[in-house]
Order: sequence, then C-alpha cells, then structure tokens
Amino acid sequence: EFWKQLLNSGGFAFHVGGEFPGLEMAFWAIKE
Repeated sequence: EFWKQLLNSGGFAFHVGGEFPGLEMAFWAIKE
C-alpha cells in the first residue's frame, strides 16, 4: 500500500553534502 501511494505523491527531496562552488541545479515538473 505504501509503495502505491508513492507513485502518486508529489513529494521530492534532494541532498548535497559538502560545498560545491558554482553548483547550479534546475528542477522541472511535468503535469499530465
């Protein structure tokens, strides 16, 4: 049941450990 709920969840987590000078990130979302 838990894994079925994850398929439709809108949550997102991202972790970068340490320092990364000049690091750029882009996040995209595509709604059906």
